Amino acid sequence: MPQRHKDIAKAKQLMQAAGQSKGFAITLTTEKVGEIPQLAQILQSSAKQVGINIKLQVLSSAAYFAGKQTGPPTGWGNTPWLNAPINITDWGHRAVPNVFLTSSIKSKGVWNAAHYSSKKVDALIKSYVGAVALKDQQKYARQIELQLLHDTPVIFPYFYNYLQAAAKRVTGYSGDAIGHTWVSRTSLS
Repeated sequence: MPQRHKDIAKAKQLMQAAGQSKGFAITLTTEKVGEIPQLAQILQSSAKQVGINIKLQVLSSAAYFAGKQTGPPTGWGNTPWLNAPINITDWGHRAVPNVFLTSSIKSKGVWNAAHYSSKKVDALIKSYVGAVALKDQQKYARQIELQLLHDTPVIFPYFYNYLQAAAKRVTGYSGDAIGHTWVSRTSLS
């Protein structure tokens, strides 16, 4: 995917086009876990350059995820992580991308904190999930990524590295980032 580069002049131009040339204030809600509070401070500092005054509300994980979570079509309940105007949520790996796509990106996804809705993206997700051939999945994944890059309902600033270890004598062992260990072809050499 093409990567964006910092362009303060363009950002200010977009702010002006949106009728916000003097900026605005907003509260970013997040949880106190790992490096997330520092990421919030980086976003706060970056947004200030174009006149956006971000107030940080850093909650304990228990408070951040507290409350009722319902999901569409009845709403998003009252949990802070699904109802803040802007937030940062840490995500763990999932075995298949369908979980992220149908739960957090799809219009009626129960984890759709951005409340993002796009019939086009919903149709692409349906095509991706229904695709059998890897080539077709890749085609739909690219189209989804390009549309999300254009709409930007969510930003994934980084991914964690996940490590798993095995002894040198173990062969056929594999694992994934969610913590599953595949041992059906494992043996000692």
